[in-house]
Amino acid sequence: MRQEYTVELIEEHENVNFYSRRLAGEEMSELEAFFEKFPVGCEYDKEIDVVVSWLDQIAERGALERYFRPEGKYGDGVGVNSN
Repeated sequence: MRQEYTVELIEEHENVNFYSRRLAGEEMSELEAFFEKFPVGCEYDKEIDVVVSWLDQIAERGALERYFRPEGKYGDGVGVNSN
């Protein structure tokens, strides 16, 4: 089954921009749906605060490679094409 998405700009910063995708026909982007699912005051507030804190740091410093885990495992052929 084929699904169509659009990519939307969420926030612009000097060092990085944040985007989210939206499934065709949906009212909310995936980011909006995430925060709707885990609103302020939910049982996961501390965990959500950690995620938001990291996003704030990435916004300030840029999307440095060390902030992300590598794709796949050594030798599995999964990875990002940097060209």
